[in-house]
Amino acid sequence: MFKKYLFLIIYVLVKKQYLSFLLVISFCLSIFISPVQAQSTVERVIIISVDSMNNDFIFNENENPDFRITPNIGSLVKGGAAFTMAEAVMPTKTQVNHVTIVSGSYADNIGIVGNYVFDPTKKSTAYMGNIDFPWKNPSLIKADTIFKAMERENPEYTSLVVAGKNYVGRPIWADYQSGPAYTSDNAEKLGVKKFPEIMLWDSPDEWVMDNALLLLDEVDPDITLINLPFLDPVQHSFGHGSMESWATLAWADYQIGRLLQYLIESAKLESTLLVVTADHGQTNTWERVNLEKILRSQGLGSHVISDGAFASVFLTNRADLDEAVSLLSGLEYIDGIWYGDGFDEINIRTPYTGDIAVSMAPP
Repeated sequence: MFKKYLFLIIYVLVKKQYLSFLLVISFCLSIFISPVQAQSTVERVIIISVDSMNNDFIFNENENPDFRITPNIGSLVKGGAAFTMAEAVMPTKTQVNHVTIVSGSYADNIGIVGNYVFDPTKKSTAYMGNIDFPWKNPSLIKADTIFKAMERENPEYTSLVVAGKNYVGRPIWADYQSGPAYTSDNAEKLGVKKFPEIMLWDSPDEWVMDNALLLLDEVDPDITLINLPFLDPVQHSFGHGSMESWATLAWADYQIGRLLQYLIESAKLESTLLVVTADHGQTNTWERVNLEKILRSQGLGSHVISDGAFASVFLTNRADLDEAVSLLSGLEYIDGIWYGDGFDEINIRTPYTGDIAVSMAPP
C-alpha cells in the first residue's frame, strides 16, 4: 500500500509546470532524490525543503565547483537523481509552495494566495486588522495533503512536519508537528521545545535538524517534511548570491549531512527515499513600489496587499476595474496582470485574490 503513495509523492514533487509567468521572476527549484537500491523496500520518505534555494547555487561551476560548498547535497546528486527544471506555483511564497509540495495543488485549491491574506469582509480600522495569518488559522488552507490521504487509507501511517518557519510548521497538518511558535503536544512530550524567540519568525537550521533527528528516532514516521528556513531571510537581508547566502547554504548542507549520518548509523538509509528541494528561489530587490499611492493619484481607491513580487489589489469601487487595469498595465515595472477569468489561467482564484493581481518584473 505504501508503494502506491510513493509513486504519488514522486509525481507531486517532480511534475513539470511550464508556466511562463513564473520565469519573469526567475524562481526555480532543484530536486535531488537519494538512491534506493532496487531490492530495497522503501519504508519512509523524507522531504527536505531548503527555503529559497535557487538551483544556480548547487550547479554553479564557478562558486560551487564539484559541490565544494554543498558536499552532502552533491553526494545525493552524484548517487541519485537530479531534476533542475522544476518551477514554483504562483504566487511563489513559502506557505503556498510548501502546501503545493505535499498536496500537488495550485493556490486556488489551497485557498490562499500568500503568507498572509487580506479579508475584505472584516470591517476593521485597526492596523492589520483585516489581515489573516493561515499559520494561526490553519482552517483557511483547504488543500488535501498526502499526509491526510495516507492516514485515511491506513490510520497506522504516521507523518511529521519539522519547520523553521511558522508558515510551514503549523498549517500543514501532520501527526507530529514542530515549528517556532507551535509544537504539537505529542512532539512536546518527546522532548521538542518551542523556539524561545518566536518573534524572529524563522528559527536556525540547526534547531530544526535537532528536533527532526529527535522525532525521526523516536517516531520513525512514514513520511516527513523538514523545512530548513534560514537561507530565505539571509537572502532578503544580504542579497541573492552574497557571501552570507553562500555561508548559510553551506550550513544548511551541513544539517543535511547530519541527517545522512543518522540514517547511516541507524541502518535506515537503504530503506529511505530522501528528497531535497526548495519552495521557491530568490532574486534581489532594487526598488519598492507603492501601487496604492499610484492608484490614488488617479482617483482610484484601493487596498493593496503586497507579498514580495506579487500583489493583490482590492478596489474600493469595482466599477473602476477597467481604468485600474489600464493604469497598471502601463507601468513598465509590472510584467504580469490578471483579473476576471485571467485568475484561472494561473490558478489563483481564491476569496483573498482581490480584483486584480500583479507581479513585478525582476529585479
